Amino acid sequence: RAPSLKDCATVGVRCFCPILLAGMVAGTAIWLGFLLFLVPGVYLTVVWFVHQPAIVIEGKMEVGSLGRSYELVSNSWCYVFCTLLIAVLVMFGIDLVWRIILGAFMEGNPFSISGQILLSLSGIVSIPIYSIMITIAYMHLRIEKEGMNAESLAKDLGVQGESTNGSPDGDAAWQPLILDDLGKA
Repeated sequence: RAPSLKDCATVGVRCFCPILLAGMVAGTAIWLGFLLFLVPGVYLTVVWFVHQPAIVIEGKMEVGSLGRSYELVSNSWCYVFCTLLIAVLVMFGIDLVWRIILGAFMEGNPFSISGQILLSLSGIVSIPIYSIMITIAYMHLRIEKEGMNAESLAKDLGVQGESTNGSPDGDAAWQPLILDDLGKA
């Protein structure tokens, strides 16, 4: 079933404080890592990249989510670093394009309050894209480390259901490829 607005709001309220506190802990440690030397800050940013989905999907708390992120990222550091780099470049690109377009049409002072509000609206597009990239990286790491499939994801999310499509490994999303179906596509 599709989640209702109430379901989404309930999860959002439940996860708000753990995400905020984990972000404060991680942000402080990462800031100190960058302040001391660049490498520790980059390392901590990468190993804690997927702590938010660990809170939302697995129900981990603040420090537990950071540990879970470290566990998932270990032995996949390069993949996560590249994903993070792409995510930052996408966000920067969206923000840059938005500022160029808006700056060309903005007649007033871009440093005014209204100008800054308009310029900050790029976050409406870039922040959800960044969140999707984090979640996809998290799912990929779970698949890679634990062999996660649709059944185990449904279990983590508390969704009830059973696979009835003949999946060899219990994956509810598994569909057999039939060559006759290729011509229909």
